[in-house]
Amino acid sequence: MMKQKNLFVAIAACLILLVAFPAYAEEVVDDVYENAVNEVETVENTTTEQPEQHIFDLADLLTDEEELKLETIFDGISSGNSIAISVVTSLNTGSKDIQTFADDFFDENGLGFGDGDDGVMLLLSMAERDWYVITAGEGILAMSDVSIDIAMENVLVYLGNGDYYDAFECFAWNCDTQITAYFTQPKESDQDDFDDPIYYDGGYPTEYEYYFEKSDGMGIWGIVAIAAAVSLIAALVTTGAMKRQLISVRPQYGAESYVRHGSFTVSESRDIYLYTNVIRTPIPKDDDHHGSGYHHGSGNSGGGVHISSGGVSHGGHGGKF
Repeated sequence: MMKQKNLFVAIAACLILLVAFPAYAEEVVDDVYENAVNEVETVENTTTEQPEQHIFDLADLLTDEEELKLETIFDGISSGNSIAISVVTSLNTGSKDIQTFADDFFDENGLGFGDGDDGVMLLLSMAERDWYVITAGEGILAMSDVSIDIAMENVLVYLGNGDYYDAFECFAWNCDTQITAYFTQPKESDQDDFDDPIYYDGGYPTEYEYYFEKSDGMGIWGIVAIAAAVSLIAALVTTGAMKRQLISVRPQYGAESYVRHGSFTVSESRDIYLYTNVIRTPIPKDDDHHGSGYHHGSGNSGGGVHISSGGVSHGGHGGKF
């Protein structure tokens, strides 16, 4: 009874420490956040306009209702990130390659957000089953080639199954995830100097400029570490005292003491041939012909930054679906 009581007291002490310290830490974080918000400064923004249309279903892959739903989703994500997200479907690209077609369509229809033409556009060409994601302005940095591949991973599965509405909705939310991560990722160079404000890499998605200065004191992680250390010491002391009271218990280093001798006897044993498994692997042949351009499946092409015929810098790459 006494052992159970001591165990209960130890557990209760650990819980009190773990709950009390994080609660205090939460108050400290709230104070730091409130002070930072009070120091927000408004930044002059000359243009916050975004395209009136985000869905261009020239290949007629969507119903009217699906287009309206996607317009609402794309408009909300574009406004929230200040980077316009668009989708274009086309039966073919005519005499142009898909990159040039994407460049011209983006530039001629003004699919960027604000003066920087910040945007991301997905183009599908149904004739050759090509896809291409083009970026411009802040979208070049927010949606790098790696981010595009991550965003398109699930999208290509939907495209391969002909689920175009789900593919485009998935593309919108995946872009939102990648762009949000870009805006909230701190610069490495700013982490070395804690006396200066820590700015977040990639600009700011709204007209407000947020900065946070390092708070005085040990911070939330220091408080949590102390709470965990004190709790661990209390638990070790209590359990150690309980262990010393177990004088009649000895460790067993084998299973012999648990085996009843003579209880198991093998009366017959034999080997039975079941089957033969043969694996043949063809020897690869040398092939000096290596194609260029797009690869079958979801292989990528393009990448890097290039200048369109209209003189606009674009990034992005594409492949097959």
